[in-house]
Amino acid sequence: MAWSQPIVVNEVTKEIHIRLFVEKDGAIQYEIYTEATSSLAPVSIVSKKLLNEEDSKKDNIIIHTQGTVVFKDMYSGQDEFISLKAIHSQTTQKLLSSESCHPNSQETCLNHVIGDQGIVEILIGESQALSKIKLLASIVDTRDEYILHPAVIDSVFQSLLAFMSNKASRADQNSTLSELCTYPIALNYLEILAPCTTDMVAVLRVSSGKRADTEVESFDIDLCDEFGKVCIKFKGLTLKVIEREIRSPKLDNKFNGLIGTLLAEPVWKKSPFEETLTSSVSYAKYLVFLCGITKIKSEKIKSLVKNSQFMCMEYRRERIDESYIEFAVQCFQVIKNSLKEKAQGKILIQICIEENLKNALLTGLSGLLKTASLENPKIVGQVIQFEAGISAAEIAVKLEQNKKTLQDFFIRYEKKNRFVMRLQEVKKSTPNTNAEVFLKNQGVYLITGGLGGLGFLFAQEIIKQTKDAKIILIGRSFLNI
Repeated sequence: MAWSQPIVVNEVTKEIHIRLFVEKDGAIQYEIYTEATSSLAPVSIVSKKLLNEEDSKKDNIIIHTQGTVVFKDMYSGQDEFISLKAIHSQTTQKLLSSESCHPNSQETCLNHVIGDQGIVEILIGESQALSKIKLLASIVDTRDEYILHPAVIDSVFQSLLAFMSNKASRADQNSTLSELCTYPIALNYLEILAPCTTDMVAVLRVSSGKRADTEVESFDIDLCDEFGKVCIKFKGLTLKVIEREIRSPKLDNKFNGLIGTLLAEPVWKKSPFEETLTSSVSYAKYLVFLCGITKIKSEKIKSLVKNSQFMCMEYRRERIDESYIEFAVQCFQVIKNSLKEKAQGKILIQICIEENLKNALLTGLSGLLKTASLENPKIVGQVIQFEAGISAAEIAVKLEQNKKTLQDFFIRYEKKNRFVMRLQEVKKSTPNTNAEVFLKNQGVYLITGGLGGLGFLFAQEIIKQTKDAKIILIGRSFLNI
């Protein structure tokens, strides 16, 4: 499961929806979404079956998280046990009391609503921690109402925050719990083996496959009863970490200087296809856009690639800009119509471009596809640029290969080599005060998504550095001054 963007709730109620899709194999795919222009109303939970025809056709839906639920007999097979005594002996570096796990400072990023003081103690080790959790007497009578009690989840995440804070303080003596802000971005899977009990023990470990990125932490968590029987397993819980490294007095005190800067540039990295790769992902729909590829070659590709729907887009206009607009509109309409069909699963879209001077502009369609996949996680996309003169058979083979590497969004083939686009951090350098400003007087500047605060910042800077400039702000939201 993945969280594409958080749900922001201010000091008012917000309407939140849960939509369920039943797969052919019995699994249930879910989406948690809101409406961009929804009115303020109490929180409501609905399934797809409860949506009326009018709601199902709305285009302003924002999907915040998506995942799949698979059912099995939780009591079948042998129980899994963990030696809590062995872990206890390895986690004696630091003992945290429940008070240190529930700071009262308003600067922390966790708001503790239920299960307060549910942590009895935490033992911290080098790469793992052990947390003893207990349901309070005031809520213990609600234990049997849940398999995974919300108060237990709350205590598990507070324990994880304390563990992360301890790791940060070991790396930086000046770092404290109040200087960390974390939020989840992904979870590989959550496995429920048995219901929670009154007394639980959480074993927290740093995931073996942890990324080198210091701003991302990944953890595995085993939630056991007091005898070490594993009840709940969190695998690959990935959190984004924000540290307060830069403080700005100009920012609202509410945010208290949570700011940082990272400059990156797109670069092509050589990435050969691994023949041993296999794909276990199935798609409800597979769309292939052939852009600027001859009709004869397109027909051959269509005959070679099975279980797919093709859209062949040919140049029908003399001006390249008009052709690009036509291609973009066609892609947009096909994507929009595919989503309206309410497919029971993900939609794979591959945009294929044969490299030549005329087709160079078509790589801009990657922005359309990237935006669509961000707004709706059901869409999985790739843009593939083939070298000139490639045969239809080779294109068909490479389309099938790249279905197994969906983590690669923008792919290019050159001299039989495969390259993927990656972001590379730009090394900091001394600013050149004599560098020529790219802005010019009497210029026309178009700022997309410019109706919010960030758009106005750019507009103000352009006005400040130029004379008689024309600035056009466009966006989907209302004007925000």
